[in-house]
Amino acid sequence: MSNDMEKKKMTELIKMPMLEERRVTLSGSSLIMTLPKEWIEENGIKAGDTILIKVNGHIEIRAKNNENLDIMNKEILQIRNQLSHSVQSVANGSRNAAAGSG
Repeated sequence: MSNDMEKKKMTELIKMPMLEERRVTLSGSSLIMTLPKEWIEENGIKAGDTILIKVNGHIEIRAKNNENLDIMNKEILQIRNQLSHSVQSVANGSRNAAAGSG
């Protein structure tokens, strides 16, 4: 195995899931939460950098890069399509029930 492949494998192993509690603080009229130091270092985040935040009942935060932007946009599109199909199914069910009761 090449040295680069070994380094990549080790990097993936280091990215173990973690659960941390964070305290939300008030600064002026904004609520602020800090990000885990390990995640910041792992993703090369620096003060002033932009990050991506996906909100869908929970919050997912990723470093901003083209790969993560593509992944998150695809996930959001998939969720919106699923919701659209669900709404259409409910609407069709309501119409069919109304037609059958007449």
